[in-house]
Amino acid sequence: SEEDLKMKFICYILDLGELNDGEGIVTYFDKIISATVEGIPLVVKTDYMLAKGTLDVFHTPYFHFQEYKPNKNPSGDSMAQLLMAFLIAQTKNKNNNQKPLYGIEVVGESWKFIILEGKEYCVSETYTATNRDDLLKIIGILRQFKKILYEKLMD
Repeated sequence: SEEDLKMKFICYILDLGELNDGEGIVTYFDKIISATVEGIPLVVKTDYMLAKGTLDVFHTPYFHFQEYKPNKNPSGDSMAQLLMAFLIAQTKNKNNNQKPLYGIEVVGESWKFIILEGKEYCVSETYTATNRDDLLKIIGILRQFKKILYEKLMD
């Protein structure tokens, strides 16, 4: 199930990737985010989000982790959900729209890293989290993102 995937596997990878609260960053789980983007109301649940925030209120989203989908019977379009989260984040970030947004799509053991800059996005190759070499790359990319967050994205 999606919950098993999150609690028995993904949370440990996030921990090894050192993505956690600290220095003005708060992690949010199952957060509903919304905004009107070019006249269209958008609402999406982001499974994991790193943002500036206080307690349960986020201010500036930087990173979205979407979507913890099992391989069997996944529901919804996780890439579309991630892109909607990005568009909402761009609207919420207002003065930070020149800075890229980062995210991950997870379906079963397959991980793809996504960057949105302006209206263009790029999707990485697929990394298989059950493959040792790919798993080490996933952890390395997460740790590199944390450096990017603190050195280039935060005001």
